[in-house]
Amino acid sequence: MAMILIAVALLLAAWGAYSMTRDNSDDPTVTAPATSTAAPASQAATTDAQAPASSAAPAPASSAAAAPATDAQAPAAQASEIKQVHVLNNSTVQGLAASVADQLKAKGYETGEVGNFPDTIVPENTVYYTAGNAAAEQAARTLADKVGGVAAVRPDNLPAGTDDPNSLVLVLATETTVK
Repeated sequence: MAMILIAVALLLAAWGAYSMTRDNSDDPTVTAPATSTAAPASQAATTDAQAPASSAAPAPASSAAAAPATDAQAPAAQASEIKQVHVLNNSTVQGLAASVADQLKAKGYETGEVGNFPDTIVPENTVYYTAGNAAAEQAARTLADKVGGVAAVRPDNLPAGTDDPNSLVLVLATETTVK
C-alpha cells in the first residue's frame, strides 16, 4: 500500500513540475478541470457514444459506416487518413512514452505528441479514437492488439494537441513491446 501512495505522490509531483514549466497561455486543458475520466473496457458503462471497443474482436469497418451520423460524430476516415499516433505515459516508468514511440516509428507509424498524461489514472494500455470514425476505431483496435491493451472512445480530458479526429492517442499504463 505504501508503494502505491509513493507512486501517486511521485506522479502528482511530476505533474505539478510539468504544469509549472509549460506555456499555458493557449492550452484549455491546464485551466479547465477534467470533466470525464477514462475507464477500462471491463468497467465502462456502455452507451452508444462512449462505449469502449474491445481489442479482441475487431468489427469490420463497413458495419460502423452503416450507423447514422450525428453532429457529435466525426466524418468517417479511410485507413490511409489515420495521420498520427500520439504516445502518452501514464505509468511510473520514466521514458516509457519515448521508448514506445521509437518502437512505433520502427514499425512504420507516424508519431505525434510524445509526453506524459497525468490527468487520469488509466489502468491498462489504452488506444483512444474519435467516436464515429470507423477507420480510426479499426486502427485503434489493431494498435491495441500490438501493445497489449484496449481501444476506447476518446475522453474529453486528453491534451489539446492530440485532438485530430484522424489520429490515435496511446496512453501507456504498463511497459510493453510493440508487436
